[in-house]
Amino acid sequence: MPFPYYTFNSKIYSSFMIQLMNALELRTFKDNEVIANEQDEALEVLFIDRGTYDVGYEINKKAFYRRRFGPSTCIGGFQACYLKRFSFVYKSHQNLKGLAVRKEKFITILNQFHNIQIQIKLKFWDHYSQQIFQPLMKMKNIDILNYNFRSDF
Repeated sequence: MPFPYYTFNSKIYSSFMIQLMNALELRTFKDNEVIANEQDEALEVLFIDRGTYDVGYEINKKAFYRRRFGPSTCIGGFQACYLKRFSFVYKSHQNLKGLAVRKEKFITILNQFHNIQIQIKLKFWDHYSQQIFQPLMKMKNIDILNYNFRSDF
């Protein structure tokens, strides 16, 4: 069954968006500032408006940043929706600005709109799985194999 397409003319969607927009707070990060470390709890969902950020992983307390994302992306959405901790390291790269909603408020708003909640959770799942988790785990496994074959390690 396909999901319904919502517009601002839809009372459900406009009510959802108004509540979400009222809960947003401004966030800015300096260049190379760590946003989240591995195993950190997601306390908010950050919607990126300007700038870029890097996503990577740690091996032996050394960070490797392998993916870069920019505007119109989200940090912590998957973790907030599925009550998971961060599996990777997130660091601002350049002039990062965005809007954030605290996790408790985000979950409260989502729970009021079941159909929208399903769509948002699926979008976060798809993005996280395809753009972050699978590619970074492949890269991490390759890096670990390279370390295993080094004579100085």
